[in-house]
Amino acid sequence: MVAALAMQVAVAEVGQLSIIIPARNEAGQIVEALQGLQPLRRRGHELILVDGGSSDATRELAAPLVDRLLSAPPGRASQLAAGVALASHPVLWLLHADSQVPVDADRLIGQALGRGRSGWGRFDVRLSGRQPLLRLVAHMMNWRSCLTGICTGDQGIFVTRARLDAIGGSSAGVYVDNKVRIASLFRGIPKENFDRVRSLFPRIQKEM
Repeated sequence: MVAALAMQVAVAEVGQLSIIIPARNEAGQIVEALQGLQPLRRRGHELILVDGGSSDATRELAAPLVDRLLSAPPGRASQLAAGVALASHPVLWLLHADSQVPVDADRLIGQALGRGRSGWGRFDVRLSGRQPLLRLVAHMMNWRSCLTGICTGDQGIFVTRARLDAIGGSSAGVYVDNKVRIASLFRGIPKENFDRVRSLFPRIQKEM
């Protein structure tokens, strides 16, 4: 009861989330990914999937598990821009289709935005698999973000609509090279460390 109340308070402080997921030919894992986000939907957060022209059953499998199913030209940049344009809530959370997230991710985001002034943030990433090299890669990704303020889409970037609009929205260089990055316009804004998104690494090694 206490934990649930704390979660509600943290979310209320910053508002509801629009969770935006670009996907293309993700039929093999999209159901598992979206099922993990259903508790967030039940708490009033919006789940948007932007399909980039899938030739498999991604759209059909995703349809009952999202609030909005959009189409956009392939490429994470264009897909995320399409989702951002139609998102309804004041906080945007940009996720990859192969990410697994904490059950209380909304509370963590609410707390992070509530205690900071930057208007954006990211999660530390952990890569699935037992190879020591993957732990090193994840550590270096997280360390680079702390050092430079640049983040990749694997790190579950979240940003308030107000902050994104203030720097020019999706046309301001937030999306480059078909990857999600908080680019140079975010440099100099105070950086904060948050709890973790646990991201799968399906093209290298399935979780064992």
